[in-house]
Amino acid sequence: MNKKALKDKADRDDYETLKSANSDLENKKALKDKADRDDDETLKSANSDYATKKALKDKADRDDDETLKSANSDYATKKALKDKADSDDYETLKAANSDYATKKALKDKADRDDYDTLKAANSDYATKKALKDKADRDDYDTLKAANSDYATKKALKDKADSDDYETLKAANSDYATKKALKDKADRDDYDTLKAANSDYATKKALKDKADRDDYDTLKAANSDYATKKALKDKADRDDYETLKAANSDLEQKKRNKDNPPRGMSKQQAENEYNAAVQVAKTKINKDCEDAKNVAKTKINKDCEDAKNVAKTKINKDCEDAKNVAKTKINKDCEDAKNVAKTKINKDCEDAKNVAKTKIDKDCDTAKNAAKQKINNDYEAAKNVAKDKINKDCDTAKNAAKQKINNDYEAAKNVAKDKINKDCTAAENAAKEAADKAAKAAADKVAAETAAKTAKEAAEKEKAAKEAAAKAEKERVEKEAADKAAKEAAAKAEKERVEKEAADKAAKETAAKAEKERVEKEAADKAAKEAAAKAEQEKSDKEKAEKEAADKAAKEAADKAEKARVEREAADKAAKEAADKAEKARVEREAADKAVKEAAAKAEQERVEREAVEKAVKEAAAKAEQERVEREAAAKAEKEKADKEAAAKAEKEKADKEAAAKAEKERVEREAVEKAVKEAAEKETAAKAEKLAKEAAEKEAVTKDSTSTRPLPIISFNVSDIGKKFQFNFDGSVATQNVSGLTSTAWLTLKSFTGDAANFDVALDNTSTNGINSRTSGLGFNVYSDLKSTNKLDLASGKTNVSGLYSNTVFDGSFPNQFGDIDVCFTQGNTCQGGQNGGVKTNDGIENFSFSLAFNKTVDSFALGNFGVRYQSIEGTNLGTSGTGRGTYYVAKEPAPKKVPEPGTSAGLGLFVVGALRLLKRKPRV
Repeated sequence: MNKKALKDKADRDDYETLKSANSDLENKKALKDKADRDDDETLKSANSDYATKKALKDKADRDDDETLKSANSDYATKKALKDKADSDDYETLKAANSDYATKKALKDKADRDDYDTLKAANSDYATKKALKDKADRDDYDTLKAANSDYATKKALKDKADSDDYETLKAANSDYATKKALKDKADRDDYDTLKAANSDYATKKALKDKADRDDYDTLKAANSDYATKKALKDKADRDDYETLKAANSDLEQKKRNKDNPPRGMSKQQAENEYNAAVQVAKTKINKDCEDAKNVAKTKINKDCEDAKNVAKTKINKDCEDAKNVAKTKINKDCEDAKNVAKTKINKDCEDAKNVAKTKIDKDCDTAKNAAKQKINNDYEAAKNVAKDKINKDCDTAKNAAKQKINNDYEAAKNVAKDKINKDCTAAENAAKEAADKAAKAAADKVAAETAAKTAKEAAEKEKAAKEAAAKAEKERVEKEAADKAAKEAAAKAEKERVEKEAADKAAKETAAKAEKERVEKEAADKAAKEAAAKAEQEKSDKEKAEKEAADKAAKEAADKAEKARVEREAADKAAKEAADKAEKARVEREAADKAVKEAAAKAEQERVEREAVEKAVKEAAAKAEQERVEREAAAKAEKEKADKEAAAKAEKEKADKEAAAKAEKERVEREAVEKAVKEAAEKETAAKAEKLAKEAAEKEAVTKDSTSTRPLPIISFNVSDIGKKFQFNFDGSVATQNVSGLTSTAWLTLKSFTGDAANFDVALDNTSTNGINSRTSGLGFNVYSDLKSTNKLDLASGKTNVSGLYSNTVFDGSFPNQFGDIDVCFTQGNTCQGGQNGGVKTNDGIENFSFSLAFNKTVDSFALGNFGVRYQSIEGTNLGTSGTGRGTYYVAKEPAPKKVPEPGTSAGLGLFVVGALRLLKRKPRV
């Protein structure tokens, strides 16, 4: 190639031409290329100040506080405000947005469930809160509106509380059977009692025999009866010895009868003897009757005990069936109530949350406005600092690039100057050679040169082919490396460690390829330099030869350049594959992190859910334990009450036996006195006979009575007008006595006209020992007289009440196994509940008046079976409602001194006088 062609290429800034003219150009071009790519090391070497400026820029890009502060002093103040705002500092946010203080105050009130604040934020909250308050007070209409099923369940509960047969039967079919057995037992049905207690049949058979005065039965019950019966039989046969043993005075009377003393007529003596015989027979008959009665009493008691055992069992079975039914009905009612309360509470909470959400949103909006303003100020200060630092860094970078470009341009100009100089010299040499060279020499030289050139061209072509083959081999190897890198990337999708190893292998392969490319470029450079030198030497000889050599060299260089481009493309593909693999790894790590975070969140939710479930289970276990403890307490209380009842029954039995013994002794004493009186005075005997007859009639009435109504305890007539009568009431819950649950009522009879009686009542709830309650009703039975259980019917239209209570209920019942009651006064529609009315503990005495209107005119009437209804009970875990039974309280007075009756005194006097006369008389010989 001639010098002119090189000059033309140099004028076109052909890099290879300029590089061949100045070897330093390649280094300068490499530095320029790195500088154009903003290579830090290249820029630092060109301008030492760039390193400092770049370090500051890197710190600023990482938001380094100290670097940004040094660049902009205002940044420190803005950053401090931002930090406070990020920690929700109240004063900082308030200073940035004055509206935040108002919104924050409302939020604090809402967090404390302030009623007015929540109401102002959501007007519906007031309505929902009012319903919730009513529901918390068990308001019937509210609960019914929330759950229509509650009305049905509550009605069933009220019927069950009043022991409604059909309701209890529907709840527990077994109750009908048990109730039927109880009714039969209450009628003393023999087969029913026998089925409940087999011992009853034996005891009843003995009682029937005893009622028929069966001798063997009575003898077996009282061995003394046989002796007394034998004496009676002898006395009935007028056996003298038997009669004399019963009356020691008989022997003297017999002597007087057989031989009347002076002054005594035979008739008188015979009368006295007959009287003495009668006294003896009376004593013997009485002893026999007493023995018989002792036997009958024992047999009757055994029979009654067996009957009571049977009745107790039947009553218990009936009560158990009733309680099962009531428990089921009460549970259904409570479930319906809880459904209603849950719905109401949820509505209230939803309304509250709507209000809180609105308030929180307003507060957050104000807070975010304040934070946004502070962040904007902060970002502005940060950007001022970064702009200054970036500007300084860019200035230093541009200075370095300018220096490198200047060096490159200077090297380029050196090459151009050399080529221009060589071109001028070559032109001059060519002109001189053209004049001097001979055609033959030229031909010879041309032939030789052509042969040599052909040989060299062949050798260069072979070298070029080998270089191309080697480049192709390297390309194939690079493709294999790319394929390995892709496979490694795919495998890295499954395992990060394997992918990192593949990435490392890919990078090492790329580094090796880059190294080989640099070595190849160095070899190509050497080859090009040699070719250029040969061209320059040969160009003097022949332009044609040079052009051929240049062509061959250019083709080889083009192929080498093509190989280099392909390697760079392969390198780029490998780098892109590595970048893609790295991106996939980062995405996979992000996905793994998201999965881990989701798993951690799920684990946290599971732990929280398990904690909630554990809390629910613990609450349920605690409730179950409390229920077991309540049942155990109730059982213990019941056992205690049973023991007390048993002890009381035993004491009553002992008292009865002692009373019976005392009564027996008294009867015997009275019998002696009676005999003396009968002997002395017929009037006394007649009176004794009358009393005995009345006692027998009373006993017969009592024996024949089958009423289940409790006996009356007090009677009233016109003489009681203006008098005050006190009744004390105890208390029980769930049939268990509760100490401290008490009430007292004072009844004053204001008027009595025969067909109506008017009373004033002062009622006080006197509960103590930590018990609080409400006496919500008072009732009693009305009787025709004190000696019977007959009901005295009331006129419903005229019997009424006013004052503390306003409703009169007839033929109702109190719960808690109290039973039926003729009339009760309350605020409710039944005797079961008082609709929040009545007198509470610590209320003091409350007053009311009632009128009893009779269906017929009476001279007197009696009351009994007094009871009260308790509700709202606190201080016991047995329940919140119960009942109490009333007793008539009579103040004790000193017992009056006993004075014998006139008739008794006279009889005793005659007996003493007669006895003294007998002692003074001398016995006849």
